Amino acid sequence: MIWDILWAFLFVVVGLVLGVIFEERMRELYARARGQKKVLNQNDVAAACEGLFNKINRDKTTFEPDYILGIDGGGCVVASYLAQRLKKPVLELSADRRDPLYPKFPKDPQEFQHLVEIIKGKNVLVTEDLSNTSGTLRDVQKLLKSVAQKQKIAVISVPHKHLWSDKGVDPYLYDYYIEKYCHKGPCTIKFPWQVWNIGHR
Repeated sequence: MIWDILWAFLFVVVGLVLGVIFEERMRELYARARGQKKVLNQNDVAAACEGLFNKINRDKTTFEPDYILGIDGGGCVVASYLAQRLKKPVLELSADRRDPLYPKFPKDPQEFQHLVEIIKGKNVLVTEDLSNTSGTLRDVQKLLKSVAQKQKIAVISVPHKHLWSDKGVDPYLYDYYIEKYCHKGPCTIKFPWQVWNIGHR
């Protein structure tokens, strides 16, 4: 009697778990089929970061970063991968995200001053997972303009080029990005670490 109950309970639990997994997978496949959303997994992200590394490595005669500066969140994931491949140290730039659509840099002025002391006169590679209007990256670029000797920006996903003028994107802002993952809006692409639908600029 007890064993029958335990087996029945086990089947129910397994069924629920498989149901959740199957439902999520079907949603991803449906979204991809309709072209609504690109859902990236860990392998996709690794391949994208490797693509960024190859682009940066080809550019090393004119630009070799001393530091990889990841924008807090997905930018730090990209920074960590590139830092391993480029064998450079990682730093993090944190933003005040009380308004998620309009992050403000820096979050902690004292912490930023310490960051300035480290990167002053150095070559800095700024990394981000996704850029929408390029507002965040422009803010960071202005912030580092008088600090870093030279800075370049690497992003996995940027808007399609035909949207740049509508979004006011500087065509020279993105130094390295992955064409395969250009998006039509932040809601059309999803990274593994995006649990909440937080807006990107």
